[in-house]
Amino acid sequence: MHALLESHKFQKLLKNDAIIIYAAVAIFILTAIFFNQSINDHLYISLHNLLDHPSWLYQFIAFIATDFIYLLGGLFVAWIFVLKRNSLFQICMSLGLLFVTAYLLSKIGTHIIPDPRPYIIHHFSPIISIAGDNGFPSDHTLVAFSIATCVFLYDKRASIVCFALATMIGGARIIVGAHHPLDVSGSMAIVCISLILTSLVLSLFAQLWQKASAQTRSQ
Repeated sequence: MHALLESHKFQKLLKNDAIIIYAAVAIFILTAIFFNQSINDHLYISLHNLLDHPSWLYQFIAFIATDFIYLLGGLFVAWIFVLKRNSLFQICMSLGLLFVTAYLLSKIGTHIIPDPRPYIIHHFSPIISIAGDNGFPSDHTLVAFSIATCVFLYDKRASIVCFALATMIGGARIIVGAHHPLDVSGSMAIVCISLILTSLVLSLFAQLWQKASAQTRSQ
């Protein structure tokens, strides 16, 4: 436990990368706050109009919206076993903590921000299978950005690819009518907030563990 808390990338994040994360959170939260319904719908319609293009693009966007999450997951597993095998436990703990925190926050957000799916509001049949529940937040985007953020903690260069794929997934989910831009940006914000909360909790645990260890050694 001591080794995990001492070596965990979340600890270094607070010192080295905090300004990046805080800036990202500020951007996404402000975006969510100022996203009124008319702007949200306008952005959605602009992106959805891409489906008027040739059928190959139509099918490719559908593929990104549904199956790219598996590609990202596969790349994540390959990245661990090829480049980060020695950090397997820490990376799995990082992703697990992010997932749990993001999941809990997403459930809270679902009850706070109601946002019907675009295909329901605009009365059209989606090109992929989409649930009829509240669209906020985007689960696909939440998972994709959680994976990309976890990679960012250990390998910033590799995270560029992961963030690019995660962004494509979020954008495709908007285009096919599964989500509004607010749902996708909200998922990004939730992941950023989850990272900060997890970092703070682990830092607190590390301090308590160090104090307990020091007291044990002094006895």
